[in-house]
Amino acid sequence: MIAQCFAYGGYHAIHIPTNRDDDVKAYLRVRDDYKCDLKKTKQRISAFCLSQEFHYIKGK
Repeated sequence: MIAQCFAYGGYHAIHIPTNRDDDVKAYLRVRDDYKCDLKKTKQRISAFCLSQEFHYIKGK
C-alpha cells in the first residue's frame, strides 16, 4: 500500500521548520500585534480629539 501511494504520487515532500523559521514566525506575529495596537491607539486619539472639537488638518 505504501509502495502504491508512492508510485502514484500520493506522498509529497514536506518542509520541517527550523528554529530560525520559528523565530521569524514569532517576530512577524509580534510585529502584526504591534501594528494593530498602534492603529487602535491612533483611532482612540483621533476619536478623543474629535470629541473635544480638535480637527486634524492633513499636510500642515
